[in-house]
Amino acid sequence: MTDYQKHLVEKFKVSSFDDFYAFPLFFELETVNVCNARCSICTINEWKSETPFMEDDLFFRLADEINSHSDTVRIVNLSRDGEPFLDSGLEERIAYFKKGGIKFTTLSTNAALLNEKRILSVLASGLDDIMFSVDGATKNTYENIRIGLSFEEVTENIRNFIRLRNASNSSTSVRIRMVMTPENMHEADDFKKMWQDVIGSGDKIQMKHLHSWGNQLQGFNAVTEYEKIYTPCSSPFTTCIIKSDGEIIVCPVDFKRKHINGSIMEKSIAEIWKNGKELNAFRQIHLEGGRNDIPMCEKCFLWDADISKVDMT
Repeated sequence: MTDYQKHLVEKFKVSSFDDFYAFPLFFELETVNVCNARCSICTINEWKSETPFMEDDLFFRLADEINSHSDTVRIVNLSRDGEPFLDSGLEERIAYFKKGGIKFTTLSTNAALLNEKRILSVLASGLDDIMFSVDGATKNTYENIRIGLSFEEVTENIRNFIRLRNASNSSTSVRIRMVMTPENMHEADDFKKMWQDVIGSGDKIQMKHLHSWGNQLQGFNAVTEYEKIYTPCSSPFTTCIIKSDGEIIVCPVDFKRKHINGSIMEKSIAEIWKNGKELNAFRQIHLEGGRNDIPMCEKCFLWDADISKVDMT
């Protein structure tokens, strides 16, 4: 086993490197590929999906396979590029995974659609964790980034979520995150102060550096410059990304779908994960230390949590 392989085995505490090829540890499942915002740090204007919402038959087909591996699957994230609360069946889908034995479910949302009915519904679904994206501590900064959303509405929705969560004795944990950009990083301390008396003991306030979407974000302006990384990215070995039409892409930042590994409409997740030519090509290049030879991977720090994320709680 090479040093690169040992690095991944130790990082994810698996018994052998072959375990990575058996079935994904993590899933990013996109049931919605549309959004109610037009954020300046997003790539939404370049999305090309012809299937904005995942069909039920497709969802239950893949969910049944994932649930059959509930002993090894660690996390199912029911969000990717779209806003998950545009999915009217979201809560039913979360509950299906929980009833199927999935230990940890999560999702990321802009919180704009969280009225009291949806809050109570998602809490009842058994969702384990929810991450709210709030990229600013003031109205002007937030609304210049999260275009189309209201700072007052979003922050009130999050406060209501926490209040109702506490009142119902739900175990859903909350993360409130600000993506740091050159336009908002001066508000980091104010962001922490804004939320530290609102969250509960098991909740977190987080900061995350703006990333380049695989060197594809137009007008990208990094918060700080990063050196090239040579250890293999963990994503090709651990995380399966399923789009709303059933296509499985190699990398979560590949919004243009340049590297499609297969489709759940044609093969099982297990088959695609183990034998997908596109994914295995990426894996080999990363294991040989050549990640910077792939344009989408060069200097990408998205899965190196120690340098890209800051826990402020």
